[in-house]
Amino acid sequence: MLNPGVQPVVDIGVKSKFRATILCGLLVAQLVTVLALVLVSGRITGAAETEHKDALLEQAAAETADRVRSHVEPVESIVEITAALASEPGVGAEEFQRTFSAALASTPQMAGVFVGRPDGGFVDVRRDGDGTRIKSIEIDDAGERTVTLRFYDERGILLRSEEDPTDTFDPRTRPWYQKAQAKRGQVAWTDPYVFFTSREPGITAAMTIMQNDQVAGVVAADIELGSLSSFLGSRTINNVGGTVIVNELGFVIAHPDPTLVQTEDANGTRTVSISELDDPFARAAVGSLVGVGGAGNGTHQFEVDGIGNARAAFRSVPVDQGGWTVGVFAPDGELVPGLASARSQERWLTIVVGILSVLLAGLMALSLTRPLGELETRASTDALTGLPNRRTSLEAADRAMDSGTTIGAAILDLDYFKLINDTYGHLVGDEVLVGVARRIQAAVRDGEAHVGRIGGEEFLVLFSETKEADAITVCERIIERIRSKSFATSVGLIDVTASIGLAVVDSGGTVSQLMARADASLLEAKQSGRDQLVLHREAGAMPADPESVAGPPGAHAESAEPSATEHIVRAE
Repeated sequence: MLNPGVQPVVDIGVKSKFRATILCGLLVAQLVTVLALVLVSGRITGAAETEHKDALLEQAAAETADRVRSHVEPVESIVEITAALASEPGVGAEEFQRTFSAALASTPQMAGVFVGRPDGGFVDVRRDGDGTRIKSIEIDDAGERTVTLRFYDERGILLRSEEDPTDTFDPRTRPWYQKAQAKRGQVAWTDPYVFFTSREPGITAAMTIMQNDQVAGVVAADIELGSLSSFLGSRTINNVGGTVIVNELGFVIAHPDPTLVQTEDANGTRTVSISELDDPFARAAVGSLVGVGGAGNGTHQFEVDGIGNARAAFRSVPVDQGGWTVGVFAPDGELVPGLASARSQERWLTIVVGILSVLLAGLMALSLTRPLGELETRASTDALTGLPNRRTSLEAADRAMDSGTTIGAAILDLDYFKLINDTYGHLVGDEVLVGVARRIQAAVRDGEAHVGRIGGEEFLVLFSETKEADAITVCERIIERIRSKSFATSVGLIDVTASIGLAVVDSGGTVSQLMARADASLLEAKQSGRDQLVLHREAGAMPADPESVAGPPGAHAESAEPSATEHIVRAE
């Protein structure tokens, strides 16, 4: 069992290296596992979050596209039905007026419905407040124009009728008439433009009236873009997200803020393209659409200044054999309120749980590896004194020798220790050994030397990066501590002395050679009278301070035999 009162001077960490390696390995494995779980969980959660966001955007885009389609389909149907009716011979202006009035009443998104003829004649039924305004242009055989305006209330009662000789409107010059002429027999939609009467931006669906394979006129219906923009305003994803509709040429069909759809320039009021739209978020969203292949269905991520990452979903609306594109967009972190906060809380919770699990694993590892630490301690420590044993001490000498610096080895042996064992028994001898170990450690200051027991009553004091004079001072201090006071044992006080053989080398050689020189010096100290220090030095070498090692008159240096080495003896 280890004596708790004696601790090794240096290299304590070496004793627990194996246990520390296992502990570090277990902790690193646990930490890697936790980090892997955090990363995998983050990726899985992030992917699920992205899918959820995209699903929300796609749903919003699909619902908006369906609503837009339901907004324009009735208008297309009215134009087709009216064009078919007008192709029948004998249909006059009054029948057009009745049909148009009924269509207008049943289709609130439609601002007006009208027909233009090749001679410039025109019939237009349009909302006027709560009532209706009918405008007709008649061309007589002489080419004279008569423009008549009739106003009806909500019940269809004529309020007034007037002529407008200043009116110069010619349906044949309007975009809807020309677009229909280019697509005979099909419903054609104009690009956004400003209406002649209301001066509001809108689009028109038009279709030619065919009689005997000849164009007998064009039926058309207006939708003011404000009605679509108002609808989009109710579909906003959140406070900074939005929706926009553009046609295949990039003109803005609708925006939640209808005032942004038109602008004034030198030519008057006109509609804007997406590149001119005063909404950087919408511009970035639709601009990103170009980067993913144009109009179509799907979602993707893009960046916008001042907001960062955002997501957008696009859905095509088939209009005029081409297509409008509905774009729904929102900041990445604000698509689902509270989701970013929940993810942050989840990450912190995962980190806290991970730290706790690492700490728990560390505690378990400490408990599980304690037997390993005890085994290694037993393997590296002298069980009686608690000092490093011979193997550990020689390993420390090897490391010191490899450093290439000055190294010293002092072998200490107790004088007449066999007599103590033979007289008082081995248990008392063990008590003396423990006391000697304590006094050696007390004589060696922190960091001065490594102290170990290398067998029986022999101890090793190992110096690294030290001067010869300093090593001598420490060894003399040890001898003085041992002889200065009797050792208290179970059988009473026992006086003990020790002999030390010291060898100091600058560099080179091996540990075995160093130990052999120290051992030879110890033998010289024993043969010269014990209770003294003998320093080994190569022949011809001189100490830095001869007085410090020569000793008083009568010392045993004179008794040394001539050899290849010189022994300097110091004794009391």
